[in-house]
Amino acid sequence: MKLEMSPNGYGHIERGKTNIDLLRLEQIAIVFDMAITELVNTNEKNSFYLASTSNDQSYWQVGSFESENIQLKTELEKHQLIIELKNKELAMHQREIEYLKEILEMHKNNMVVT
Repeated sequence: MKLEMSPNGYGHIERGKTNIDLLRLEQIAIVFDMAITELVNTNEKNSFYLASTSNDQSYWQVGSFESENIQLKTELEKHQLIIELKNKELAMHQREIEYLKEILEMHKNNMVVT
């Protein structure tokens, strides 16, 4: 094992269950004879992100955000529908107010001052 890791350690990295420091990421890239940029080239399902920095070490996390994205899109669509309904309701109330103003104006004009 070139990285001196257990098979479980490799599995945790592949499944995004462990943080990877930058040094380990460089070691993995060397073992696979590729640039770090190639190694972290992501598809739509997995993303690498800088999870935290402490004690001069940066940790990278790999994870899937697909289900979170679907949830967020669903919530966004729901809120957009609510806004659309509220805007329609507001427009209806504005028409009602204009109608009532017209009726009020008609009553004012029909009143006879004595």
